[in-house]
Amino acid sequence: PLDALWALFKSQPKAVRSAFTQRLLQEDVDAEAMRQRLVVKESLTQAFKELRAAEASGAKLPDARKLFK
Repeated sequence: PLDALWALFKSQPKAVRSAFTQRLLQEDVDAEAMRQRLVVKESLTQAFKELRAAEASGAKLPDARKLFK
């Protein structure tokens, strides 16, 4: 099956092969962007969960503006 698919791909005009290749590469970029968004979402969810827990317990939180100086 893979050899037949490769033969079909190779039999296409260069413009079609190029467009197909670009689409495949873009799918990789899109998938990586989606993974990054999920990581950020999970990080923010955890941070807000910790913030709510700290506020509920009355813990004093550090000033976030000083974290990046």
